[in-house]
Amino acid sequence: MRCSTRASSSGSGRCRVGRPTDRNLPYEGWHRAYRTCPALSIRSTAVQRVRPLRSSGLERGVCLARFVLTPRDTHFYDLFESDADNLVQAAEALVDFFEEDSPDRERRAREFKAYEQHGDSITHEIIKRLHRSFVTPIDPEDIAELAHTLDSVMDYIEAAARTLVLYKMGEPTPEARALSRIVLAIAHKLREVMPLLRDRKKFAGILRACVEINSLENEADDIHHAAQAALFDSTREVCDIIKWRELYQHLENATDLGEDVANILEGIVLKHA
Repeated sequence: MRCSTRASSSGSGRCRVGRPTDRNLPYEGWHRAYRTCPALSIRSTAVQRVRPLRSSGLERGVCLARFVLTPRDTHFYDLFESDADNLVQAAEALVDFFEEDSPDRERRAREFKAYEQHGDSITHEIIKRLHRSFVTPIDPEDIAELAHTLDSVMDYIEAAARTLVLYKMGEPTPEARALSRIVLAIAHKLREVMPLLRDRKKFAGILRACVEINSLENEADDIHHAAQAALFDSTREVCDIIKWRELYQHLENATDLGEDVANILEGIVLKHA
């Protein structure tokens, strides 16, 4: 059975069906019509329920149309993958920064500002593109929240490196080094899952990674609590306690926000699975 359609100008998604090309229409049925709109670069699928009516000897029907918009633009995925890759590079640099006994830490600390600025530029591009996009691959609010939270993780990585140099704190403690390694582990997991957003068949991998990130964040909490307890049990000067407490907090915030990114990804999966 084929029918000719004419879209309604009301924009309600309901259109009238003209006279069917098949006059022998003995039953109600479903007619699926595929149309392509090159102007929007989308594929629209109209699912039409045809109900023949007799009026003045003419068959008439009502068409209910549902349009499925499938965007072809993958630029958001590209940007998120670039952002996660930049995050891994900064986290790797942070681990090296804390592990190495480098007399040139002040110069190296400036490298983190470059990572942070690059992350800002990616975030700005995501938000700018979001405002220009008619159709997005995932919900716009999720795109914005994911971009800003990734950017916040980067901000705390940069703040941790800057604090160590700014306050002339000397060698990092074992607890600070352990927290930096957890930040790196979370960054690796985030980079691992970003490409999986492109394919719903791989969403299960995102959920598994989110569970692992949650475990890493719990481990970071334990280290952070132990580090703070050690500070107040020591004979350090009050100024030193304040400095190290701030550094530990920056690292803890980076792991907390990494878990927030995982929670956003989990929400996206549950919405679109």
